[in-house]
Amino acid sequence: MSLFLLGGVQGGIGWWMVKSGLVDKSKTTEVDKAPRVSPYRLSVHAGFAYTLYTIVLWQCLTLLRRPQEAIVNSFPKVSANNAFRNSILKTTKLALPLVLLTGFFTAGTNAGMSCNTFPFVGPNWFYNKNHFMSDIPLW
Repeated sequence: MSLFLLGGVQGGIGWWMVKSGLVDKSKTTEVDKAPRVSPYRLSVHAGFAYTLYTIVLWQCLTLLRRPQEAIVNSFPKVSANNAFRNSILKTTKLALPLVLLTGFFTAGTNAGMSCNTFPFVGPNWFYNKNHFMSDIPLW
């Protein structure tokens, strides 16, 4: 029952995210008049979706745990690989959230259109003073 409740919360977060893009930009001074959702709300929505997916996956794997333990314990070399598997798991736990978060903000700010020469920024490796406007703050 709680998974259905979390699914409903995810739907509410989704509407909160979409609502940020429903702004009449014809009355704003922005150059780009295309509707855009807030990258912060997009990050919250996608982050919660991945969290919800992880919970559901964990529950499904818990249901299959007992048969898997019998199979895993029958292989003597599996325990020798545990240290390697744990190191990969720790690396993944550190890197995956960072990769996801940068992807959310790249999608939310439409960075693929403004900087589409990856891994370069135009002809340079990094942003320089020519990429910034004096009337727009750095952040």
